[in-house]
Amino acid sequence: MIPRSILLIVLGLLTVCGSCGRPPYRTAELPVGVAPTVRLKLGEYRGTARFSSQGPSLVECWRAGQLVDRFYGAFELNVALSGGGLSLMDENLGGLARRLSKIAFLPGSNPAKFQFQGKTYRGNLEIICSRETTSFTAINELDIESYLKGVLPAEMGKRLPEEYEALKAQAVAARTYALYKLQNQKGDNRYLHATVLDQVYQGYDSEMQLSNRAVEETRGQVLTYRGQLICAYYHAICGGSTEDVSNVWGGKQEAYLTSVPDGDFCSWAKTYLWQESFTAEELLEKVVSHSRAENLKWPRERDSLKSVEILSRMKSGRVRELLIETASHKYILKSDDIRWALNRTEGEIRILASTLFEMTLRRDSSGNIISVDFFGRGKGHGVGMCQCGAIGRSRKGYDYDHILKSYYTGAH
Repeated sequence: MIPRSILLIVLGLLTVCGSCGRPPYRTAELPVGVAPTVRLKLGEYRGTARFSSQGPSLVECWRAGQLVDRFYGAFELNVALSGGGLSLMDENLGGLARRLSKIAFLPGSNPAKFQFQGKTYRGNLEIICSRETTSFTAINELDIESYLKGVLPAEMGKRLPEEYEALKAQAVAARTYALYKLQNQKGDNRYLHATVLDQVYQGYDSEMQLSNRAVEETRGQVLTYRGQLICAYYHAICGGSTEDVSNVWGGKQEAYLTSVPDGDFCSWAKTYLWQESFTAEELLEKVVSHSRAENLKWPRERDSLKSVEILSRMKSGRVRELLIETASHKYILKSDDIRWALNRTEGEIRILASTLFEMTLRRDSSGNIISVDFFGRGKGHGVGMCQCGAIGRSRKGYDYDHILKSYYTGAH
């Protein structure tokens, strides 16, 4: 197996240290027992939130950067906005402290665990009041290996033993992505989102034995290119081929995020093939809303859809440019913006599965467009590792090193 880079943390700073290796790569080692700390944004709240632990815990109350009070014990507490800051209350909503800017909750159990809003998490909890005192943010602080144990089940679901190598590949990719993002953030209050904005994280309750084992067996392993952490993007289903990162989001093309063919490794997935239909009115409304969000004004409030045409495609066959033509305007949706513009908003926003699609326009007897039907493959942006492809490769007997090399060209 080709050596894989492992992260070295020195005095709390993220640095990648080199040793002998094949140019342009280098390796590094993580000291035993040392793991970087990550901060996760669990959510933003305006009402009352409840937190607790099963063992003795320390609660620190902060106001304007100063520690003003401490509580120690095993208890259930509530926090809410009141009086220009955070109010800390006991389980019966009796007041303990007011006008706070931050509350730190440090569980005394080993390993440290706490409950917040009905879910259990590893590590510590911070509750931070916004500057406007109109909301507060809950931050889960924990070591990266514990974090990954709450990521893998959310990102990969329950997997079988023959799919274990895919879990290991996911652990390395997710660890690399998290550290890359934190390393490249600016400011003191750096954190990751616990949603698809970064990586889905569901805490201790979601943990599974097999995925926990994958995290432990790859502990500290990351991917690097030319001695630097890579931005290890991944997605659910590539549909047969991944895509160049620059084609999907613009900007610099990274050598390790190039389009690679993936055969039929992900074709087993239930959503490998998909279909979506929009009436002419629905599609036009979505494009108009998207154009306004991008500060582009349409000449008329009311318009009629005349044509929808694919102008160009990327290497993998994904749509690069989609022309929307109305009676008074032409608008071109590009690359991944196509997915966000053509969304469904029943409940949570559900964007178009992928840009790897064909279309059929249905017209009435007068030639007016009635609906637009999309027939596609894949799910997600198409950059980096295909998760279902990784599972397919694992089923065929490939190890996690092979899986990672297949999707991240030239990375170790």
